[in-house]
Amino acid sequence: MGGFKISKRLFLKHRIDDVWKVISSKEALELFHPYCLQNRVVSWGEIKVDEIIYLNGLTFVREFTLWNPNHGFELTIGKRDGKKSKVKWKITKSTSGCLISITVWPYKSNKVPRVLYPLVSFFVVRPMLKKYLGSVLMGLDFYLTNKKVVKKNLFGKHPWFS
Repeated sequence: MGGFKISKRLFLKHRIDDVWKVISSKEALELFHPYCLQNRVVSWGEIKVDEIIYLNGLTFVREFTLWNPNHGFELTIGKRDGKKSKVKWKITKSTSGCLISITVWPYKSNKVPRVLYPLVSFFVVRPMLKKYLGSVLMGLDFYLTNKKVVKKNLFGKHPWFS
């Protein structure tokens, strides 16, 4: 895991219960994730694991490590036998809705020379992940507001996932 984190947050004019109901449901990403082709459940009992297949065919496994109803969850995500990034989804109540945030601690790629890593992470990884997280959160807001499944690439294509 890399030493830096990227966060994106969005105010939602929706009740925490409604937001939680969507983000915690099986195959939830198929409803609101603009780069998700399929979100398959591997196990959804005491231990929660699923897969996300992105529009470009890339497949990541999500293993949930913390599950806190109406507050959020934590997970690791990455290729089945590859490096994993840590992700935290957090919902906070506010007077007219709630604030949702997604924080990612990306894994450190071996493809980038160590000396260049700070530059690559600042100028490439950070902006790309911010755009990605923003699209996921806007997709969630769109779904909650319109009760319609988000169209693929609704907020523009993403070079890593589209």
